[in-house]
Amino acid sequence: MLLCLLALLAAGVAVAAGIVPAPPPADQLDRAGSSSQHCWEALMQIKSCTGEIILFLLEGEAYLGGGCCRAVRLIEQRCWAADAMLSVIGFTPQEGDMLKGYCDAGQPLQQHGSEPPPPSSVAVADGDAASAREMMSVFAGRKHGPVRG
Repeated sequence: MLLCLLALLAAGVAVAAGIVPAPPPADQLDRAGSSSQHCWEALMQIKSCTGEIILFLLEGEAYLGGGCCRAVRLIEQRCWAADAMLSVIGFTPQEGDMLKGYCDAGQPLQQHGSEPPPPSSVAVADGDAASAREMMSVFAGRKHGPVRG
């Protein structure tokens, strides 16, 4: 009985001190589950635009659609292990940084609800294109020259 009284007293002191007790573990798992579900959905969206991403990384010229960039930004900003998630579908942290940089550069235009028209080409510096080709050769598991169209 003394133990119960002490527990009640400790709870009262915690509330009076402004300490809010943590929600039950089941509630925490529900919230984490919904967040991780969004992360996995975004990852699947990125997987669906892998062709565009590979062209961007290999050639340095591409237009990544708004859905692809939204997924990249969601993973980078809201998912706890962005690099690990992107590695699941074969992208290195450097490639993730390149995607994030490209998508962040177009973000102000996309916030107004309309996507910019696809540019004829988005040029990447020669050094960046070469490093992208090198990274993609690792991604593909083989060395190869640039893709010719």
